[in-house]
Amino acid sequence: MRVAINKLTGKLIESQSGGDDIPELMEARLDTLKQNALNAGYAEADIEVKFVTDVEFASIMESMKPIPTYEDLRRAEMPPEHDLIVALWERVVENRPETSDVLQAKKEAIKIKYPKV
Repeated sequence: MRVAINKLTGKLIESQSGGDDIPELMEARLDTLKQNALNAGYAEADIEVKFVTDVEFASIMESMKPIPTYEDLRRAEMPPEHDLIVALWERVVENRPETSDVLQAKKEAIKIKYPKV
């Protein structure tokens, strides 16, 4: 696996699989990655091209995952929409507020756990 990385941010610009099977072509294949990054608008001084192991590549990809926002974290733990609709129906139509009270308590606990920033 070969990669082009932005030196300033450490972020992946491009990756290509293989390329180290023919030693005479290894440098040319790295040059292709560098040229692609230059064509994409990166400054040559900001580009690092190299061969990496699968473990190193996995680490690079892990570092590129976005940091979840409080909205993402809240959304993941909120009750399903179906449960909210049933609770609303029971409260309004059947005059049974118990279900919606339980869901409201869960929502409030989630808001406390993941406060707005």
